[in-house]
Amino acid sequence: MDADNQHLPEDIPALLEPILEGRADFVIGSRVLGSAAAKRTEIRSIGVTVLSYLISQLSGRTITDCSSGFRAFRMSGMSRLDLREDQFQTSEVILEAAKKGLAIEEVPIHIALRTHGESKKGPSVRYGFFFFKTMIKTWWR
Repeated sequence: MDADNQHLPEDIPALLEPILEGRADFVIGSRVLGSAAAKRTEIRSIGVTVLSYLISQLSGRTITDCSSGFRAFRMSGMSRLDLREDQFQTSEVILEAAKKGLAIEEVPIHIALRTHGESKKGPSVRYGFFFFKTMIKTWWR
Protein backbone atom coordinates (compact mmCIF):
# COMPACT_ATOMS: atom_id res chain seq x y z
CA MET A 1 0.00 0.00 0.00
CA ASP A 2 1.35 3.41 -0.91
CA ALA A 3 1.61 6.03 1.84
CA ASP A 4 -0.37 8.80 0.13
CA ASN A 5 -3.81 7.71 1.41
CA GLN A 6 -5.09 6.92 -2.08
CA HIS A 7 -5.58 3.21 -1.39
CA LEU A 8 -8.70 2.29 0.50
CA PRO A 9 -8.47 -0.14 3.43
CA GLU A 10 -11.89 -1.46 2.38
CA ASP A 11 -10.19 -3.03 -0.67
CA ILE A 12 -7.82 -5.16 1.44
CA PRO A 13 -10.20 -8.16 1.75
CA ALA A 14 -10.56 -8.37 -2.06
CA LEU A 15 -6.78 -8.10 -2.41
CA LEU A 16 -6.20 -10.94 0.06
CA GLU A 17 -9.00 -13.25 -1.12
CA PRO A 18 -7.08 -14.92 -4.01
CA ILE A 19 -4.17 -15.67 -1.65
CA LEU A 20 -6.34 -16.95 1.19
CA GLU A 21 -8.27 -19.16 -1.24
CA GLY A 22 -5.01 -20.58 -2.62
CA ARG A 23 -5.53 -19.22 -6.15
CA ALA A 24 -2.65 -16.73 -6.16
CA ASP A 25 0.80 -16.08 -4.76
CA PHE A 26 0.85 -12.45 -5.84
CA VAL A 27 -2.15 -10.12 -6.24
CA ILE A 28 -2.10 -6.70 -7.88
CA GLY A 29 -4.80 -4.14 -7.14
CA SER A 30 -5.79 -2.74 -10.53
CA ARG A 31 -7.04 0.80 -10.92
CA VAL A 32 -7.83 -0.08 -14.52
CA LEU A 33 -10.25 -2.84 -13.48
CA GLY A 34 -11.61 -0.65 -10.67
CA SER A 35 -11.84 3.12 -10.52
CA ALA A 36 -9.95 6.25 -9.58
CA ALA A 37 -11.29 9.50 -8.13
CA ALA A 38 -8.52 11.52 -9.78
CA LYS A 39 -7.98 11.43 -13.50
CA ARG A 40 -4.49 10.63 -14.74
CA THR A 41 -2.79 12.85 -17.26
CA GLU A 42 -3.07 11.62 -20.82
CA ILE A 43 0.64 10.78 -21.00
CA ARG A 44 0.46 8.79 -17.76
CA SER A 45 -2.64 6.94 -18.95
CA ILE A 46 -0.94 6.05 -22.23
CA GLY A 47 2.19 5.03 -20.32
CA VAL A 48 0.30 2.66 -18.01
CA THR A 49 -1.50 1.12 -20.99
CA VAL A 50 1.67 0.65 -23.07
CA LEU A 51 3.84 -0.58 -20.19
CA SER A 52 1.10 -2.94 -18.99
CA TYR A 53 0.83 -4.36 -22.50
CA LEU A 54 4.61 -4.84 -22.71
CA ILE A 55 4.88 -6.45 -19.29
CA SER A 56 1.96 -8.72 -20.21
CA GLN A 57 3.85 -9.83 -23.30
CA LEU A 58 7.09 -10.42 -21.37
CA SER A 59 5.42 -12.18 -18.43
CA GLY A 60 2.89 -14.24 -20.36
CA ARG A 61 0.19 -12.93 -17.98
CA THR A 62 -2.49 -10.32 -18.57
CA ILE A 63 -1.56 -7.29 -16.48
CA THR A 64 -3.76 -4.19 -16.66
CA ASP A 65 -2.03 -2.01 -14.04
CA CYS A 66 1.69 -2.74 -13.96
CA SER A 67 2.58 0.21 -11.73
CA SER A 68 0.05 -0.30 -8.95
CA GLY A 69 1.50 0.02 -5.48
CA PHE A 70 -1.40 -1.86 -3.88
CA ARG A 71 -0.27 -5.50 -3.81
CA ALA A 72 -0.43 -8.61 -1.66
CA PHE A 73 2.00 -11.52 -1.56
CA ARG A 74 2.19 -15.06 -0.28
CA MET A 75 5.53 -14.88 1.53
CA SER A 76 6.60 -18.39 0.55
CA GLY A 77 6.46 -17.32 -3.10
CA MET A 78 8.16 -13.99 -2.54
CA SER A 79 11.17 -15.63 -0.90
CA ARG A 80 11.93 -17.29 -4.27
CA LEU A 81 12.28 -13.98 -6.13
CA ASP A 82 15.61 -12.39 -7.01
CA LEU A 83 14.79 -8.73 -6.34
CA ARG A 84 17.55 -6.17 -6.89
CA GLU A 85 15.92 -2.84 -7.75
CA ASP A 86 15.62 0.12 -5.37
CA GLN A 87 13.12 1.88 -7.63
CA PHE A 88 10.69 0.79 -10.35
CA GLN A 89 10.37 -2.52 -8.51
CA THR A 90 6.78 -3.11 -9.58
CA SER A 91 7.93 -4.29 -13.00
CA GLU A 92 10.72 -6.35 -11.45
CA VAL A 93 8.34 -8.10 -9.04
CA ILE A 94 5.82 -8.95 -11.78
CA LEU A 95 8.45 -10.35 -14.14
CA GLU A 96 10.32 -12.27 -11.43
CA ALA A 97 7.05 -13.75 -10.15
CA ALA A 98 6.11 -14.85 -13.67
CA LYS A 99 9.58 -16.32 -14.31
CA LYS A 100 9.39 -18.31 -11.07
CA GLY A 101 5.92 -19.63 -11.93
CA LEU A 102 4.00 -17.81 -9.20
CA ALA A 103 0.25 -17.50 -9.69
CA ILE A 104 -0.53 -13.83 -10.37
CA GLU A 105 -3.98 -12.25 -10.23
CA GLU A 106 -5.37 -8.75 -10.43
CA VAL A 107 -8.42 -7.50 -8.55
CA PRO A 108 -10.32 -4.24 -9.01
CA ILE A 109 -9.48 -1.52 -6.51
CA HIS A 110 -10.65 2.04 -6.05
CA ILE A 111 -8.26 4.95 -5.73
CA ALA A 112 -9.20 8.01 -3.67
CA LEU A 113 -7.90 11.51 -4.22
CA ARG A 114 -4.37 12.02 -2.88
CA THR A 115 -4.48 13.67 0.54
CA HIS A 116 -0.74 13.83 1.27
CA GLY A 117 2.43 14.37 -0.71
CA GLU A 118 3.05 14.46 -4.43
CA SER A 119 3.64 11.75 -6.96
CA LYS A 120 7.29 10.81 -7.45
CA LYS A 121 6.51 9.78 -11.00
CA GLY A 122 6.34 13.30 -12.39
CA PRO A 123 4.63 14.44 -15.58
CA SER A 124 7.37 13.44 -18.02
CA VAL A 125 8.18 10.25 -19.88
CA ARG A 126 11.32 9.84 -17.76
CA TYR A 127 9.51 7.61 -15.25
CA GLY A 128 8.26 5.42 -18.08
CA PHE A 129 11.75 5.12 -19.53
CA PHE A 130 13.26 3.89 -16.25
CA PHE A 131 10.29 1.59 -15.64
CA PHE A 132 10.84 0.08 -19.10
CA LYS A 133 14.60 -0.19 -18.49
CA THR A 134 13.94 -2.17 -15.29
CA MET A 135 11.54 -4.42 -17.20
CA ILE A 136 14.17 -5.24 -19.79
CA LYS A 137 16.94 -5.78 -17.22
CA THR A 138 14.74 -8.13 -15.21
CA TRP A 139 13.52 -10.04 -18.26
CA TRP A 140 17.09 -10.59 -19.56
CA ARG A 141 18.61 -11.90 -16.32
